[in-house]
Amino acid sequence: MYIPPHVDYIIKKLQSHGFLAYVVGGAVRDFLLGKKPHDWDVTTTAFPHQITQLFTKVIPVGQKHGTITVIEAGEACEVSTLAYQFSKTINYAKLSPIQKLHLDLQHRDFTINAIAYDIDKGEMVDCFGGANDLLYKKVLRCVEDPTMRFIEDPLRLLRAIRLSNQLELDIENKTSEAIKQEGFRLLEVSVERVREELSLILLIPQCLKALIELRDMGLLIYMIPELLSGVGLKQGSHHRYDVFTHTVEACVAIKPQLHLRLAALLHDIGKPATAVLQEEGWYVFPEHHVKGTEIGRDILKRLHYSNQMIDVVTKLIENHMFYYRPGIDSAAVLRKLIGKVGVEQIWDLIELRRADIMAMNPDWPNTYLIQLKDQLRSVLKGEALYSIKNLAVSGSDVCKILQISPGPGIGEILGKLLEIVQKEPEKNNYSELKEILLNMD
Repeated sequence: MYIPPHVDYIIKKLQSHGFLAYVVGGAVRDFLLGKKPHDWDVTTTAFPHQITQLFTKVIPVGQKHGTITVIEAGEACEVSTLAYQFSKTINYAKLSPIQKLHLDLQHRDFTINAIAYDIDKGEMVDCFGGANDLLYKKVLRCVEDPTMRFIEDPLRLLRAIRLSNQLELDIENKTSEAIKQEGFRLLEVSVERVREELSLILLIPQCLKALIELRDMGLLIYMIPELLSGVGLKQGSHHRYDVFTHTVEACVAIKPQLHLRLAALLHDIGKPATAVLQEEGWYVFPEHHVKGTEIGRDILKRLHYSNQMIDVVTKLIENHMFYYRPGIDSAAVLRKLIGKVGVEQIWDLIELRRADIMAMNPDWPNTYLIQLKDQLRSVLKGEALYSIKNLAVSGSDVCKILQISPGPGIGEILGKLLEIVQKEPEKNNYSELKEILLNMD
């Protein structure tokens, strides 16, 4: 196994001061899979304060959990104290090196992550059959008692879903049953940690199975329970699926970028609250995008996403039901749409529309999307006006021309001017807009 210079240096420096040190975790797992490791972790008998004393540049973010980030040659490496050393019942002074390592690996989450590499001997230390699970059985299995592993850190409940789907492994039966029984423990985990794990799940290219498992294993109710209201909620004849299934299908259909995946996950979150039953037995959802914007914002705030992410995602939710039909006024419709979401987000909105259509019916003719994209490119190349700030007159100009005082009504006037020039961009000059203002009712 190739060990990069900065990791080799860290291990040898720890060893030179009498500490044991091994490579563990994802780097070993990636090596076994034939992938190039990117994140490096070392476990050692040194305590956090000793690690901090040995190295010049450290980041003690995880110090209370026994982990220090060591920076060497501009590269980061997570260095953690062997888990057994925090036990009050074990006399670790009497343990052999392999016993010390074994006790640490025993408290790791899954067997595929409980494999260490000894750089001196050039061999793997695999006490729990992790390599066999990873390469041959193709299963994700907790180390020994799954219930205890989830009690030690309930975030592992989500990590099980993520890793099994990222690595295309089946979750072993005992581990699966423990997830279902211990799901309530997610309430013990900080919102930030849950959010980060959810984000990683959403970024799995084929995230459909993972999202279904979050529902079926009883974890989704502790994260975004609002999504469960869409289960079994029947839609019109142009939809193949109920609201929930449509939602997760849209997630996998959209590009794997976090803001897009979140927008797809929440784009129909307002449907259950606006559902109106029809005689045929299915529902319609008037103004669900308006209600969905409100609910989506609450969910994203609850999960502590950044204000920027919240604004981007809710703007997509709010406008995902835009009406477009190729024809005389279609360019004006697109100009108005650009004015609402901005040039930066207009293609994201089109991507959400594409994913929404694919999730309704994958066999839907793509002529509509081709025409929409072609016309949007044409509008963007032209002299299109996108927002009030691009008008040839300002709010102060309006006050001067109409001889009125500044106030909230100025924005309404500018909005009317914007609608006019979105249909007729050539009128966006001072003299014509002045004339329109003087003749405006």
